[in-house]
Amino acid sequence: VVSAVDSFDQDNVVLADGSRISPEVLIAATGYRRGLEELVGHLGVLDDRGRPLPHGRRTLKSAPGLHFTGYTNPISGMLREMAIDARKIAKTIARTTA
Repeated sequence: VVSAVDSFDQDNVVLADGSRISPEVLIAATGYRRGLEELVGHLGVLDDRGRPLPHGRRTLKSAPGLHFTGYTNPISGMLREMAIDARKIAKTIARTTA
């Protein structure tokens, strides 16, 4: 666990205290408000409303390895879908970092 994430800069994560880290995996929980524009808006991964373009295990070529979950509200239920996404994302990360 580290201080708050301020931004992303290629393979580095810039923390609120100014330090930079290069983690293998980063999980950011943004809460009830997306607030993604400041963090990843410059990566071209958001639509015009600030919602992630990729979902679940899918990523964009401009930001490989950047996954989003919990930004849809399917009829089957958000928590159920997040659990399914989490498993798929974890498997994808495990394959790419092994």
